[in-house]
Amino acid sequence: MKNKLVLLLLPVILTAFCGCVSVKPAKLVLAVDSSACSCVKNRCVNMESEVKDFIAQNSLSDTAELKVYDNFKNTSTKAVMDKYQMGLYPYIVLVDKNDRVRYRASASDFNKEKMMEEIKLIAAEKAEVK
Repeated sequence: MKNKLVLLLLPVILTAFCGCVSVKPAKLVLAVDSSACSCVKNRCVNMESEVKDFIAQNSLSDTAELKVYDNFKNTSTKAVMDKYQMGLYPYIVLVDKNDRVRYRASASDFNKEKMMEEIKLIAAEKAEVK
C-alpha cells in the first residue's frame, strides 16, 4: 500500500522540486449559505453563477482559483469569513498569493470591473517576479 502511494505521489513531488508547478496567483473566496431564507439564498446562487461566468468569459481559470464556502455544507465557512473579515452572505474576497485581501464585496456592491483590475495587477506582479 505504501509503495503504491509513493508511486502515485512521485510525479507530484518531482514536479514540485523541478519548479514546474503552476500556482495560480489569485484566489477568489466566495462565502454563501444555501440554507438561508429564499432572498439571501437567491443572492448567493446568483453571485456564485455570476463569478463562475466572469471567470469563464475572461479566461481566468489559469489566473484565479475560485473557492466557494457554503455555510450549510462546510463547517469551516465561519472561520474563513472571520479570517478575511467577510460580511453577510454572499460575500467575496480576492486574495493574492500572500493571502492579502486585494478586493472585497457583498452582493450589493460587487463590481466586476474593479475585481478584474485587481486580478490584472496580481497577474502582473507574478510576471515581474519571474
